[in-house]
Amino acid sequence: MIQLQKVTFAYPSQIQQPVLRRLSLNLRMDICTGLTGSNGAGKTTLGLLMMGLLQPVDGQVLINGKSISDIPLHQIGRQIGYLFQNPRQQLFADTVLDELLFPFILQQTDSAEIRKRADKLLTLFQLARRKNENPLRLSTGEQKRLALAALMMNEPDFLILDEPTNSLDLASRRVLGDLMTERIRMQKGLLLISHDQPFVSQYCQSVLFLDDKKIQEVACAT
Repeated sequence: MIQLQKVTFAYPSQIQQPVLRRLSLNLRMDICTGLTGSNGAGKTTLGLLMMGLLQPVDGQVLINGKSISDIPLHQIGRQIGYLFQNPRQQLFADTVLDELLFPFILQQTDSAEIRKRADKLLTLFQLARRKNENPLRLSTGEQKRLALAALMMNEPDFLILDEPTNSLDLASRRVLGDLMTERIRMQKGLLLISHDQPFVSQYCQSVLFLDDKKIQEVACAT
C-alpha cells in the first residue's frame, strides 16, 4: 500500500544534513512490519513522510500507486491512521466518548452502530468508566489507549504506530497485540515503530533496521 522511491529528506534548517537519503521501501498489507533503530535515526520522520505531514526533498512517497503529494491530507487520513508518540497531540474533544464519535458526528454518519462500536472499544481499552471525562485529565497511559481506540474507530486500511507500547500496562499491551494480529488476519497493513524489541519480535513478521540515513538490514521475526 505504501511505497517509498529513493526518498531523501532534510529539515529546512539542516538542508545539507539529510535525515534520510535515497531510501526505498515497500510496505505490504498482509504483515506487520517493525521499524527499529537508534534514537535520532529518522524513524518518526519516516512515519510522518508516509502520512504526508512532511514532504521529501527528493524522491516520492506513493499510496496505492499514487503520489502522496497529489492526495489531500484528509483523504490520506481516511486510509492511514497515525499514532503519535505523544497522544496529547491528537486528542482534542471535550470528552473521552466524543473523541471517538467526533469524526462521525462531523460527517453526519453517527448511528446506533457507531456508538456500539465506540462502547466496545472503550470497554476493550478499559476507558468505559471515564467516557464522560476530559481526555486531558487522563493519565498518559489512558491517553495512549484513547488515541489507539480513536484510530480503531475509523478502521483505516493501514496503521502507523509510533512507540505504541510506551506507558501501556501489560494488559493493554496484550489488547494492542491482539488487535494488531486481527488486523493482519483481515489484510489491513501495519507499521510498528518501536524500541520495544520483545513486542516487535512477538507481533511483527518483518523487521526493518534504520541506520545511517537508510534501511541497513531486514530481518524476519521468529
